[in-house]
Amino acid sequence: ELMMLPTGLAVPTYWWHPPQEHLTPVSELSSAAVLCLHGAGDVALCWAQVARKLLRDQRLGGNAIVSADLRGHGRACFGHESLDESLRLERLLPDMLALVKCISDRVEGEGLILCGHSLGGAVAARAAQEALKMKPPLPVRAV
Repeated sequence: ELMMLPTGLAVPTYWWHPPQEHLTPVSELSSAAVLCLHGAGDVALCWAQVARKLLRDQRLGGNAIVSADLRGHGRACFGHESLDESLRLERLLPDMLALVKCISDRVEGEGLILCGHSLGGAVAARAAQEALKMKPPLPVRAV
């Protein structure tokens, strides 16, 4: 699914939802999500196997798993921008803050758990730090 961000980027996202048998009365009410960010040179679908395993983890309370192509990667790749420009944290951070807001709005603002590998981990940590400084803070629950 493409999510249009206020930064002008259309971000391809992939959503995995827990199977009904893993939902409990508490998790049926849960509307948080885990946002997984890939490393440099990779794509959002690298999280597919991890997402399926995370969905079976009862500690996550039946939350959705979401991954997204970072700017300059996968289907978020544009010919007018060099890869060096796309990989700058200052370039990726506004996209991720906008994505956190869009996803948290979609899951009714309950909060996001951010995780990432390599570049995605750096973006997740910095986005969490900046999200919590915003007024009002974006609902990031963990990194």
